[in-house]
Amino acid sequence: MSLSARLKLKMQENNISAHALEKRAGLKSSAVHNILYGRSKNPSLNLIQTIAETLNCTLSELLDDNQPASSEVNAPWESGLYIECLETISHILKTKKIQIPRKEILDCVDEVYFYSLKNEQKIADKKFAEWIIMKK
Repeated sequence: MSLSARLKLKMQENNISAHALEKRAGLKSSAVHNILYGRSKNPSLNLIQTIAETLNCTLSELLDDNQPASSEVNAPWESGLYIECLETISHILKTKKIQIPRKEILDCVDEVYFYSLKNEQKIADKKFAEWIIMKK
């Protein structure tokens, strides 16, 4: 899962907006937004540490792909939904003739899965999936 996806989850867990996080952490007004939208490809360790402290989490919770975010640990596993998200991502990549590395594909699937899991109908959100792919 990407830094931006982990950051979004931590912000949701803390019920804080990007603007409020930037203000509370004493950051520039675009610092968190740039991470969330992929404009900051390599944010400084100091910036991430400041964000982690403000969100009451560790650096590894934001950076370590091997450590699941707390909301992921508690989420029920819906294998059918995960497969549907994988198929949705695959279909979008094929129809738009987009090639991205396998790791990024799996990150997209995970992001779409956890986003779609919150949907009452438990179906893959195709618009969100397309948006996730286009920002890669």
